[in-house]
Amino acid sequence: MADNYERYKTENLEQKEAFEYYYSLGQGRTIPPVAKKFGKSNRTVYEWSRKFNWQERVEQRDIEVGRRLEEKTIDTVVNEKARYRKIIKLAIAEFVKNLQAGKVKADSIVDLERLIKLDLTLMGEPTEINQNNNNHGLTEEDREALNNYAKAIIARVNDVDLE
Repeated sequence: MADNYERYKTENLEQKEAFEYYYSLGQGRTIPPVAKKFGKSNRTVYEWSRKFNWQERVEQRDIEVGRRLEEKTIDTVVNEKARYRKIIKLAIAEFVKNLQAGKVKADSIVDLERLIKLDLTLMGEPTEINQNNNNHGLTEEDREALNNYAKAIIARVNDVDLE
């Protein structure tokens, strides 16, 4: 790699511009369009390509561009999930407030369940516990304790002070 660095130091501005143009041609890039644009023979540009490792540089840049694109995509997804979670939490708070005010009937609790499941999904958490397939290591006793806890939470919803 030190040898490559020494070579790059000898690359002049025109050769660097030729490489940038070559890179800009995309997947179907070839030497002749570069030679034509810079008024050089194909052989001269081919030698520049070989001497300054254009193929390797293209591969390295593609990897870097892909890495940056992936980071940007991940950031966008994380930000969107955070925004959706804020909306869901506000909707849950509004639901509980309406439940306390008697504006929500017990049979519409399914809406709250859907909001909670959506929030759990956005966090990457499971939303269902399969009774037949105990993948979460829960014993029957654990499930019963969780069910009792859930019932206690539902019974106390009217006691929640949102302000």
